[in-house]
Amino acid sequence: MKYARLVMEDIYCNVIIVPYSFEKIENMRARRFFSLYKKLYSLCKYSIVFPNLPERLKTRMESDGVRIADGSSVNIKYIGEFIKRVGSYSSSVGLYCKKINESSVSLMYALAEITSVLYIFTADPENASFISDKVFSQCGTPVNISSDFSKAKNTDILVATDTVDFALSPKTKLLDIFSKNNYGISGFYFSIPEKYREISSLCGAERDSGYVEFLDFLGADLRGIRIIGIKQRREKTSL
Repeated sequence: MKYARLVMEDIYCNVIIVPYSFEKIENMRARRFFSLYKKLYSLCKYSIVFPNLPERLKTRMESDGVRIADGSSVNIKYIGEFIKRVGSYSSSVGLYCKKINESSVSLMYALAEITSVLYIFTADPENASFISDKVFSQCGTPVNISSDFSKAKNTDILVATDTVDFALSPKTKLLDIFSKNNYGISGFYFSIPEKYREISSLCGAERDSGYVEFLDFLGADLRGIRIIGIKQRREKTSL
């Protein structure tokens, strides 16, 4: 492996150059893969990792707690844009989260700011009820909580933080915050200032929510970014 430091005008990151293609890493024998992984893990365990990785490597890193820029914080930040572009502020909006955690709480507050009624579908109704009382007192938005996931199919827009393993109505738009589903909208494509494009060119990566999250972690000035498309089923759709 080789190491380099990539400087992008006002920010920099360390680059690890591995002499294997994605396909070779995916098909490596277990012993060889583990030898490679140990070297990479020691370098990455305390950092945030660029999201363009072979699936095998990404899965192993995530299981060991390595932070990978998945774009979720950017998706949550622009949740209002999601709603506006796939529906309207009068659309019925549901949030599907099996457990209430920091991300789902952030989403509850963000969605409550742009909807008249918020529907929560969760296997953790007690914690959801506790948070929903706070959401109502702060935002004035009523929150309807249900552990019956089949009711989620009645919403116009379903924001999901977990894998959706139940049927949805064809009219329901799925917003896949953490890219855990093989369908639906998983983020945005962005126009990135020229000074921050070098790493995407080097890594052959898309300029999507994950890339913006990575740049944000590095302290990039993101005031010049612009949404140019929706990321849906890994295909770019122009707006």
